[in-house]
Amino acid sequence: MRPPVIYLKIMDKNYMRLALELAAKGADTLSNPRVGCLVVKDEKIIGSGWHEKQGSDHAEIVAFADIRANGESARGSSLYVTLEPCSHFGLTPPCAPRIIEEGVSRVVIGMSDPDPRVSGEGIKMLKEAGIETLTIRELGEAGEKIEAECKWMNRGFIRRVTLNRPWVTIKAAASLDGRIALPDGTSKWITGPEARAVAHELRAEHDGILVGIGTILKDDPQLTVRLAKGRSPVRVILDTNLNTPENAKALGKGSVVICSASAAESKPSKKAALESTGARVETVREKNGHISLNDALETIASDIGIQRLLVEGGGAIHSSFIGEELADAAAIFIAPKFLGQGINVASNLLVGDMEESEKFSLRFTNTRFVGDDLLIEGVFKNVPEL
Repeated sequence: MRPPVIYLKIMDKNYMRLALELAAKGADTLSNPRVGCLVVKDEKIIGSGWHEKQGSDHAEIVAFADIRANGESARGSSLYVTLEPCSHFGLTPPCAPRIIEEGVSRVVIGMSDPDPRVSGEGIKMLKEAGIETLTIRELGEAGEKIEAECKWMNRGFIRRVTLNRPWVTIKAAASLDGRIALPDGTSKWITGPEARAVAHELRAEHDGILVGIGTILKDDPQLTVRLAKGRSPVRVILDTNLNTPENAKALGKGSVVICSASAAESKPSKKAALESTGARVETVREKNGHISLNDALETIASDIGIQRLLVEGGGAIHSSFIGEELADAAAIFIAPKFLGQGINVASNLLVGDMEESEKFSLRFTNTRFVGDDLLIEGVFKNVPEL
């Protein structure tokens, strides 16, 4: 006997939240989305799984393997998955046909897949096979909130497949008067050790970390994760004229230098020297004497596979991303001190009036104290919807 509709809706939401927790375990999916799946039969979870890394089995396939390991059958079950099951061949076979083959009778989906190769086709395939299929948003306001959580988890994937660029987060450590360095460029250390550790956690949560050549020349940062657990992101250096020193600490395997095509052509030996360190050198067109940020982001997303990019600066780079409205979010650590004169967080950002400043305002998503410092996180109000 089918459970009452109200009970079913409550359980649908509960199971989808569990699927979201599974999806969060997939930290190495790279250009793939994070997806969690669980299968329920007779009010009992008989299988679960998540997409672990790019090229590995999708969450649904892992869940079916778990079901077999438990000596169960998926026939007549309900399947909960945070992202619409794929209907196309990629690095692995499609999941929608497999769900049909396994005899699943009901599927609840966290969000539709924005990838044009899927985009509703997986749902259509399931429905045409006679499987009851619904998205979580169909359950009302609470369901819409869960859908928003599914989208937030995969915000980088959504940006890449819809806009061909990563989700971009501006990160900075600043004083109360908005300075990220003294006039001579000194910036160690504005914030305390607790904030620096959390900053490394942020690095570990991103696929790539980006700085400009000015930061490389002034600070020579490693751009790795050392004060927290997790993998180090791909290190990206924006360097229009190919001036990165060959002994820069950020170079080596897992690093990318993006320069203008003209610089690479005029400095072939420098390009070869940087590549000899293990770094990739990518070229893009120039715009007003600097690298085109749009082209750089397309290269970062499509050629390198970065979906979530942390932009650590400096002030000129922050200004460019914010001014060109290519920054999606910001994570700003505020130290309880004044520096007076110095380099501003967005030192080159030109704002004509208060009305124009609205384009660069944030909708706060989180504020918290980290040691003696305050971390403010938010999404720019003008960013495209997920």
